[in-house]
Amino acid sequence: MQHTKIPRNLTLALVLALALPILAACAGGTPPAASSTATPATATEAAAATEAPAATEAPAATEAPAGGPAQSPINDKVLVYGINQAPDTLFGYETQSSASYNVLVGLGYCIKTLSYDYQPTYCFDEYPTLENGGAVSATVTIDPAAISVDKPIIVGGNVITDTTLAETSGITIPSELSQLTLTYNLNPDLKWEDGTPVTSADVIESFRIQKDPALQITTRYYIDRTWTVEGPDAQTVVITMAPGYLESNYYWASWPGVSPAHLYNGKSIDEIRAAESEHPFSYGPYMVQENKPNESTTLVSNPYFTPQPKIGTVIFKYVSDTNQLLAQAESGDIDVIGTIGLGLSDVPKLDDLEAAGKLTAQYVPASVWEHIDFGVQRGDGEKPFFDDVKVRQAVAYGTNRQEIIEKVLYGKTTVMNSYLPGDHPSFAKTGLDDYAFDLAKAKALLDEAGWAAGADGIREKDGRKLAFTLYTTEGNATRKAVTEVIQQQWKELGIDLKLEYVPGPAVLFKSGAEGLLAGRRFDTALYAWQSNPEPSHNLYICSEIPTEENGYVGQNNPGYCSAEFDAAAKAAQTELDKAKRLELDAVPQQIWNKDLPALPLYQRPQIATVSPRVTGVVIDPTSLYDLYNIEEIDISE
Repeated sequence: MQHTKIPRNLTLALVLALALPILAACAGGTPPAASSTATPATATEAAAATEAPAATEAPAATEAPAGGPAQSPINDKVLVYGINQAPDTLFGYETQSSASYNVLVGLGYCIKTLSYDYQPTYCFDEYPTLENGGAVSATVTIDPAAISVDKPIIVGGNVITDTTLAETSGITIPSELSQLTLTYNLNPDLKWEDGTPVTSADVIESFRIQKDPALQITTRYYIDRTWTVEGPDAQTVVITMAPGYLESNYYWASWPGVSPAHLYNGKSIDEIRAAESEHPFSYGPYMVQENKPNESTTLVSNPYFTPQPKIGTVIFKYVSDTNQLLAQAESGDIDVIGTIGLGLSDVPKLDDLEAAGKLTAQYVPASVWEHIDFGVQRGDGEKPFFDDVKVRQAVAYGTNRQEIIEKVLYGKTTVMNSYLPGDHPSFAKTGLDDYAFDLAKAKALLDEAGWAAGADGIREKDGRKLAFTLYTTEGNATRKAVTEVIQQQWKELGIDLKLEYVPGPAVLFKSGAEGLLAGRRFDTALYAWQSNPEPSHNLYICSEIPTEENGYVGQNNPGYCSAEFDAAAKAAQTELDKAKRLELDAVPQQIWNKDLPALPLYQRPQIATVSPRVTGVVIDPTSLYDLYNIEEIDISE
């Protein structure tokens, strides 16, 4: 994204980012998604890890962080990671910030996304599937009187919590449905930073937290489809889904993550938020030693994690100005500049520094895609400009995206026409309008929609000028250049476009009614989503529109609602046969491409810099985290 929207906790943050700002884990929960929200690469092999101290040993004391014992790093090696955004919070359940995700990945996450594939990390060895017997589907009898919010059923993809309301809507309650049960076997050696073992109680606690309506979570899509999370013993987790639920991504999407039950059981969301925002409790290779909001976050090795990471201390340094980031990389004060912070406008400088031996630049095609959301249905009562599909299509034809790529992006990427990148396995290869630049066609569509050119060249309709704001994140040179080109192109259409650059986490991606996106208080907004291995159809279904009624949960920020799209999306995501699924995946993309609630721009190249003394940093185009293999990264002193 770069915001990446992703729900639930860091584990899901990885996944759903909704494509996320980037369609969600919490360290203390589990470190996308968007909704909306994939990747390849093997890290360079580094030196063998230092042997971890036994769980019974007390580590040497330094200053004790809140919530955990005093800790010292395993060695004196220090890696400094530079980024141009600061986390809005370290409470993983509630963040939608990619900056937060990149910090939290060191504190523990159970699922990683590499090469458009979901892979377990260290929480469990394998996913429960129907094939390996860890997942079981059985037919159950439905008692309409027993249906409730806690015991819903799924009919036609709809969550049914009230029999009367369902029947009023024309939905027939079936007498039988299939019910899915999944069994996860936890890693018995996994421990929290205070040495307490991670157990099934921690998974149950994570589920409790996410069910709490006080939690400001981006989506409860899978939580709402879960009946129970139980622990028959310390290492076994049994998850029972709602009858009627069976989606192709069931094996990872049903996993709720972990939270330290020995600390938070019985605590309120406010109490947990207060603790986790500053010191998220870790079960991963690192833990928080010090957090200075908007300045830096220091992680040190977790002595109870095995095998131990190769670097004792990792410092995340927040520098909003990209030029300052590059200057500190050149001087050696920063070892790695992450993909949040560098754009293609930095390519000439990066090439010069690489030629001088100061750093190594990595350019990787990303699953992150920049787009412009149209305010189809605004949430603040303001009359939208884009409730007419002809206006949306006109803007698409009037936007010369190839010119943007050539002028701003050094021609190093391609135009997109779906919410999936062209290299995604589920990309619709037919049936998509490419919206090639056609100014005459764009103007004709605006004429048909009733927007006529005024004396000053700006179009008008019913006394209202076609004048509005395009919002995007501040401090991003590439986005600034892109929006300036768009402003000139749309002027040719007769649009008076104002550009406004705002803080990402604090304004654009802010949760609740006050957020520009969540509150749907915008006409146009430019940001990014990240595509996951699972196509992000759910990002645009009607139930994902954030509203006051649903507590602003959901990432369908345009407010787009189409029964045809919903039906096609649900048909695709419930198909387990992969070959059939690929065919079905094309249909919702074709509908979306015609309705165009958002204008996809281009697949963003991932750019990062790495000091020559650092090994193991390999940017993966489908990972939400630059340091997804943080425990394997090493430094040669």
